[in-house]
Amino acid sequence: MKNKEPKGQKNIVILDFVRTPRYKLQETPCVLGTSIVKSCLLALFENNSQLKKNLDTILISYSKKESAPQISFEEISESLELSKNIMSKVCYYGEESTAKALISACKEIEFGLSHCLITGGMEISVSNTLTKKQSSQKSLNKYQQKMKKSIPELSYLGEDTFSQLLNFSFLEEWQKQAHDYGLTRENLDTLVTESWKKPEIKESLVPILTTEPNFYLLTQDQFRDHQKKHDVIKKTFPLLKGGFANLTAYNTGLATDGSSFLILSSKEKATAIGYKALTQIIAYENVSFLGPSSIKNFLKKEGLSPQEIDFFEIAEQSAAHVLSCLKELDSPPFEKVNKLGGGLMIGYASSAEPISCVDRLRKTLELYHGIFGLAVIQNSYNNLTVFLLKREE
Repeated sequence: MKNKEPKGQKNIVILDFVRTPRYKLQETPCVLGTSIVKSCLLALFENNSQLKKNLDTILISYSKKESAPQISFEEISESLELSKNIMSKVCYYGEESTAKALISACKEIEFGLSHCLITGGMEISVSNTLTKKQSSQKSLNKYQQKMKKSIPELSYLGEDTFSQLLNFSFLEEWQKQAHDYGLTRENLDTLVTESWKKPEIKESLVPILTTEPNFYLLTQDQFRDHQKKHDVIKKTFPLLKGGFANLTAYNTGLATDGSSFLILSSKEKATAIGYKALTQIIAYENVSFLGPSSIKNFLKKEGLSPQEIDFFEIAEQSAAHVLSCLKELDSPPFEKVNKLGGGLMIGYASSAEPISCVDRLRKTLELYHGIFGLAVIQNSYNNLTVFLLKREE
């Protein structure tokens, strides 16, 4: 397997990666987007002194929410003294997912539209600009209206837990996924328990340069304490009544805010400007769980089987999503999956997580000397984005 070469390899490499810690806003809105982008770009330029001269494009996937902070590329360009020739684009999450935006970035390089670009994803909640009580009640009312279900048991969770649940529109999709793949609550909870045993890699963390007083960071220990408090989450009633899989706050993870940025380049450009590639992205595609465009068929098209993949990184929006993906991949051993933790352990920032997912896979291949890795990101129930990586030796 070490000498095997997949078919039709793309000419795309990863040069560097940065991410912010998980964070939250509290009580009042703020214009945070520009500060986060500047913080990440400053770190990338500091690590890569020649980057500004060779950068073509900055592409950012961003949560499009009512009253969400805006990004001022003019202010960013001026303060960082960027060339006016650098293209800057925003893909709004919801219209186009971050995973698909990352594919767009890869295509820019593949088709010669760019030779060196930065792609980023950023999640900033504005629901937390209300008080916790207001936010919880507003979320509960929205959920009840959308799902047309009565779930009085949620009062048992407490306001803080409920306000951090993931996007409710996914719950029915995850329930269907778990049902279709025969997953029980015990299966889902076991995966979460295993996830919490994994380390969190703190490399590439970027301090966020902001004076916003209502901004605060979340640590892994805070999540751990939150989950363990009175053992409330494990005893939670199902979020959907009458459901087969018993989705709970414990096995669907918690929503957070965060951002992550990758530098992508063509191999030739990286060599020309003196950069050593970290990893090669050799294939990517939007696929479905089943049918002609399934994950296994994607690998088959590249001349590989699930058994020839050294490590898997499945974006952890929920335990149901991870386990159903693994069943599609012939159930690889857990020691090959999400080695460095994921959203179930440290929270899931929707717009930032796909890019972090790809980099965790890159880091896993480096740390554990793997050659091939597969990243799988869920866009909707039956729509996935997959990236096949190969470690640069």
